[in-house]
Amino acid sequence: MTDIQKFSSDVKKIIKMNRFQDGSLNLEDTCEKIIGQFERASSVPASLSGSVASYWKTTYIDTSNEQENEPTQEHLDVLCGFLSFLENSDENFDLISNSDWKELSELVNCEAETLPIEILQQLMSILVEKGVF
Repeated sequence: MTDIQKFSSDVKKIIKMNRFQDGSLNLEDTCEKIIGQFERASSVPASLSGSVASYWKTTYIDTSNEQENEPTQEHLDVLCGFLSFLENSDENFDLISNSDWKELSELVNCEAETLPIEILQQLMSILVEKGVF
């Protein structure tokens, strides 16, 4: 099992536990727990992983027309793609849209001064490969 698959499994457990405890899913609380899990699963500084997870919530969850079905498997897969980017893996890259790549680039640029150089180089290399720059 890869780290990304483990993260996905952990997120499914969070959703299941929240549904079980409350009888229905409290989306805000669930997303908060998912974001926390995302930050813990990522090896990059929490400021960047938190920004990426917040972008995911704002873009995919908050704008959904079907709030009662969120987070959908498709949206969770996108979040796994974002984690793959941060962890230098290519799992679920095909689910990351061009606009997502541009936003990820902006988020990395905003954090560039505080990121360890190795992490910055790794992320920038992926972004260049994806044609963002």
